[in-house]
Amino acid sequence: LEAIGAGEDIEDEFENASDELKDDRDVVLAAVSASGLLLEYCSDRLQNDITVVKAAVQQACSAIEHASDELRGDRELVLAAVRKHGLTLQYASEELRGDREVVLEAIACWGHALKFATDELRDDREVILAAVKQWPETIDHATTKMACDREVLMHAFINEARKFDCLYDQFFSELCSKARGDKEVVLMAVRWAPREKQARCCYDEECPHRQR
Repeated sequence: LEAIGAGEDIEDEFENASDELKDDRDVVLAAVSASGLLLEYCSDRLQNDITVVKAAVQQACSAIEHASDELRGDRELVLAAVRKHGLTLQYASEELRGDREVVLEAIACWGHALKFATDELRDDREVILAAVKQWPETIDHATTKMACDREVLMHAFINEARKFDCLYDQFFSELCSKARGDKEVVLMAVRWAPREKQARCCYDEECPHRQR
């Protein structure tokens, strides 16, 4: 407590503290309030203490990784974490990684959180669209079915073009591959793409809609 109060670097001090201190609620609350990731070194009992874990997550959202299995299934706690950074969805219970509201909140913060959602939600058009409208490249985390979905593909093309004024070569090529056989999507992609990519990607020899 003296080290914390003095504003000293407490990480090493706490990591090397006795098991008794790591199980002292007052000491642990002070420690995680100053550096949330210190939750990793707390006793199992306090990693399952909602007040302690909330204080840790408030200071550093990724501290939820070190919470007990029970608390990583606490909806309110997980929502607080994913609203700070969607990456923390990976530490949530499987049940919450399949919770639409939790996943949408995570995606709103960081689109790539989609990859931590359950298979069911990665096959959900509403969820996929929420991701690709902000982060077009997150289409890679969708199921094969959704990655080839017309509406999803069109939003991925349009938003990538708007975001960068042009499409990355590799990303554009991958999307064109997914879209082959769907004339409307391919033609829309060509309209958005720079001229050199039009010739190289969508209207190549393998594309059924290439110019004759």
